[in-house]
Amino acid sequence: QTQNNAEQTQNYTGPIITVTGNNPATIEINTAYSDLGATAVDSHGNSLIVDAFGLDTIDTAVAGEYTVTYTAYDGTNTSTTTRTVLVEDSTAVTTEPATTTDPVIEPIATTTEQI
Repeated sequence: QTQNNAEQTQNYTGPIITVTGNNPATIEINTAYSDLGATAVDSHGNSLIVDAFGLDTIDTAVAGEYTVTYTAYDGTNTSTTTRTVLVEDSTAVTTEPATTTDPVIEPIATTTEQI
């Protein structure tokens, strides 16, 4: 008596998670951030639920780098991936150190001798 090979095959491949949108995502300070999420499929191509963690830690009032972690579970295996969210202040004034250059004074040759 033979068993179906599909019944004998075990799923050792974790879900494949695809981050939707830019990664890293860059936003201007003091603007709203709306995460585009992620999608996941199991080894058979079936869609899975993706949980997002870290969205509540993104402070758009403070410039910095934040991480959103996505997790998917297929009943056997768990996979995770991340998105980096960069909050930037493009209006921040950057000053460069002032540079002064002393004028170059070329001496003029003069002589009191007669030629």
